[in-house]
Amino acid sequence: MRCRARGGSGSSTSDLSSITPFGRCAPDGPVARVDRARSAASGARQAGAVAIVDGVEQQLRRLALNDEKLVGSVLAAGPAFSPESLLDRKTEALVRVGALLAVGASTASLRWTVEVAQSAGATDEEVLGVLIAIGPAVGLARVVAQAPRLALAMGYEIDDEG
Repeated sequence: MRCRARGGSGSSTSDLSSITPFGRCAPDGPVARVDRARSAASGARQAGAVAIVDGVEQQLRRLALNDEKLVGSVLAAGPAFSPESLLDRKTEALVRVGALLAVGASTASLRWTVEVAQSAGATDEEVLGVLIAIGPAVGLARVVAQAPRLALAMGYEIDDEG
């Protein structure tokens, strides 16, 4: 698929990498200047950093375009933790705890994920820190509703009376 640049008298085309997630051609603006700057960068260290950024950018592009293979591998990732993960095992497990808390998951789901996090080295304080960290994003009602579930998942008993 080719993309025609807007404006100008010539008809320039670019490859699929210039397509934005919404199907439009990327303008020749800051992003294009960054790409040109990246290609002009020299040195092994800069080249390595550019390769990492380009890999992240490529994966984000593929996810935004609903690339079936990548989306399938992301959704299929389970307790085995992908060796390609950019996060260490403990951090990935704590992120999963946060995601489950954010969507209001059941105690059983939380228990299993907390156990995975703890087996990866997470402390009770770090697991609690996840609930506190998501508070501003999910709101007080969700935090209050999920606190007893998280406590049970961690092996604590909470009274309803305070």
